[in-house]
Amino acid sequence: MLRPRLWFALLFLPVACEPDSAPPKGTTTPTATTGNDDSAPVGELGETAPENIVVELSDEVRTVARVSWTTRAATSGYVRFGENGSLNLATNTTTPGTEHSVLLLGVPPATLVELEVVTVGDPEVVSARQSYTTGALPPELPVTSTTGAVESWVGGYQVLPLQGSSFAVTIVDDQGRFVWYDMLEPGFNLMRALLSADGTRMLYCLAGPQDNLSVGVIRQVDLYTGAHVDVPFPYIDHDFIELPDGTWAGIVVSETAGNVFDRILEMPAGGGDTVEVWNAYEDPVLLEFLDTAPMGTNFTHANALDYDPVEDAYYVSLKNLGTIVKIDRATGNSVWHLNGLPNSFEALAGTPQVELAHQFQMLPGKVLIFDNGPTTRGWSQVLEMALDEDAMTVELLWSYRHDPDLYVFAKGDVERFADGGTQAVWSSAGEIQNLNAAGDLVWQFNTSIGFAITFVQRVESLYGQP
Repeated sequence: MLRPRLWFALLFLPVACEPDSAPPKGTTTPTATTGNDDSAPVGELGETAPENIVVELSDEVRTVARVSWTTRAATSGYVRFGENGSLNLATNTTTPGTEHSVLLLGVPPATLVELEVVTVGDPEVVSARQSYTTGALPPELPVTSTTGAVESWVGGYQVLPLQGSSFAVTIVDDQGRFVWYDMLEPGFNLMRALLSADGTRMLYCLAGPQDNLSVGVIRQVDLYTGAHVDVPFPYIDHDFIELPDGTWAGIVVSETAGNVFDRILEMPAGGGDTVEVWNAYEDPVLLEFLDTAPMGTNFTHANALDYDPVEDAYYVSLKNLGTIVKIDRATGNSVWHLNGLPNSFEALAGTPQVELAHQFQMLPGKVLIFDNGPTTRGWSQVLEMALDEDAMTVELLWSYRHDPDLYVFAKGDVERFADGGTQAVWSSAGEIQNLNAAGDLVWQFNTSIGFAITFVQRVESLYGQP
């Protein structure tokens, strides 16, 4: 259901400027311009000069603003903006026309933001600098803290779903500050949240309560108003992804003859008929372990999903069997099973058995796994393993344990950065750690006690991913 939202005009300044060349997007060098009123001759201003600039702060997401402007001739434009006098952020470029609108994303609350509107042309035309102040955060959000160098995170943002006394989807910047948020109503289990690949909306995987998973949905959320549309995705649970073509794929719980198991279903973006890609109950290797779970309980318990567009293959983690399955998307057949009860690989000396794992990341010739481990062990760890799919061997390359030891009883996430660093999400403890390529802790984010972080999505930009 769409929820009505209110907003107000924070700033209404008719502005135009004399032509000037602008530095590349993303720089912090301001362009000197001279404001003119609307009565000045069109020829003096330039027909592509930005006019009637309006900044509207969202009434629901107080860190987000909408900037609109007009031009007398059809053109494209964008806004560069930032805090502390820096214009280090930039929006996408609008489509050609005379009426333009963009969202300003990525700034923290209670912050003075300065901006310039730039219209594309030869030369570009830049408005006079303007400013507005973002609002306060909802009091229900947790208090957070960070330690370590900001530079260690190499920029970007993280989508953090939070569970605790309240449920929320948030985005934090490289200083651990909330720059976007959405407080959720009770009734669903928040599993995964994603910024859509085109940067136009947020997508949530909301599973129904355990006694009624049939009401699960994919929620589409407007970044400015927070208004949402729920698309039914019955029995979705634990994880979903957005494929490069926009298709949604989710883990779905099913039952046959009293046996509970998992499938992977695909759905067109925005909703439609689902298509089954994989069915654990049709995997003969997995069925050998059907009796490992009592009748009526999920013997596979799929809890993490990934996709490789190059191989057109899915990877799914099965918590109760301790294995990761590689699945050929075209045929729906399993290619191999890694490291659990069904294991296609020979484990070389020193390679541990993974137990009750959650998120993982497939890397070229390797896999990175958040290994929760059993409660009897009492601690969780990150494992990096080499996979030789020709010799069918798996070998431990590196491991990391929290200091002091920490046990994550639910969720857990991990990611390798391009610079060789690693991120470990100690979900139930509400903590994120970033390690450098040498494995040293360089940055840490913590929520206040009582909040957990589920699966995390890291994005370089809030304006869509390449």
